[in-house]
This record gives sequence, structure tokens and C-alpha cells, in this order.
Amino acid sequence: MIRSSAILCFAAVVTGCASAPEPRIVDADDIGKLGSLEPNQALVIVFEPGDHIPLELSVGGPLVATPAGAEPIKLEVKRKFFLRIDGDGIKTSLDGKTFGKVDRPGSFSIGIGANQKGTRAHISITTPTPTEP
Repeated sequence: MIRSSAILCFAAVVTGCASAPEPRIVDADDIGKLGSLEPNQALVIVFEPGDHIPLELSVGGPLVATPAGAEPIKLEVKRKFFLRIDGDGIKTSLDGKTFGKVDRPGSFSIGIGANQKGTRAHISITTPTPTEP
């Protein structure tokens, strides 16, 4: 009985591992050419220095809104990194192998104020600092 249970557990583990497809690795410039992912397949996007990531900011509600058709803000990639997107969320890596380990967490702040220049809203986002490989 114990032997058959052990074999059954081993088979379940092997089957579970075999059913997860390898992550799809794609350069940021080629993301638009990407075909469909397999079920449960992770996507790893490789960003190189000089690549641009359009950031679309949208604010809405009964009091204020961003203008329709506002241009995205261009984020410029400063150093090579990998972005993994899977069922567990989004993680970054500097080597494409170690994902999710960070030396410092990211931060987010939002505020509004007024001075001689007028009323200003401010949003600041700092990305996490990935651990060096």
C-alpha cells in the first residue's frame, strides 16, 4: 500500500511538472509579433537599454479627467532587465533566471499642492531594485 502510494505521488509530481510549458522569452520590440501563449505559460519580456515603454496615465471621475487622446509618457529603459508575467504576478530579474528578489522595494506617492506657479498634482513611482545576480 505504501509503495503504490509513493509511486502515485511521484507520478502526480512528474505530471504536474511536465504540464507546465517553458516560459516564452521575447524581446520587447517583438512583443507585437507574439502568437498565443499555451495555457499556464509564463511570458518573459527582455528589455534592453534605450527601449521605450509607453505609459498611459488615466485619471477620471466627476471632478477631473485626463484629456481624451492624451499622448503616453515614454519611459526609457536604463539597463537590461527581464519582466516575467505568469499566474503568480509580475516579477523582474537582471539575469533572466532569478525573478522576484529585490534589494529595495518600490514606492508610490501621490499629492497635490499650490504655490506661485499654481495648483499642481504629483505622482511619483519608484520601481523595486532587483538583487544583482
